[in-house]
Amino acid sequence: MVTAMDTDTIEAFKQRLLKKRRGLLQSIKKSMGNSRSSDARLTFEIVQDNPDRSVDELLKHVDSHVLGSKAAELECVERALNKIRQGTYGECESCASLIAPGRLEVSPDALYCVACQGEREDRQRLDSVHADKPEHPGPGSYLDDDE
Repeated sequence: MVTAMDTDTIEAFKQRLLKKRRGLLQSIKKSMGNSRSSDARLTFEIVQDNPDRSVDELLKHVDSHVLGSKAAELECVERALNKIRQGTYGECESCASLIAPGRLEVSPDALYCVACQGEREDRQRLDSVHADKPEHPGPGSYLDDDE
């Protein structure tokens, strides 16, 4: 049975979350700075048929993906810190049961218990499979309006 956390434990998690937030903010700031300097270099390129340009575009795309991932992680950290302020830290956002302390040790910004997190990941996997699957054409879709 999982019991509520004492104030010292919550304070320790709060300090870990604040440290993680600082690191994420620094990383995001650095990524944004790198992106700006890369954009400026691309803008001032004179030769359009530069083989490095495709590499630069790929790196820009990867940087954008990494930046989005860090922003999502930062959002989870902010939500966890907000839960500390509200006195609900450690409660699953889905079922309201207490999140196992071991899970919070590994991931102090966890918002869901193991069972609910698993269900969310299963739903996301199914959604992505269905999104990638092409729709079968209907019976009249092969005919033009004029036919």
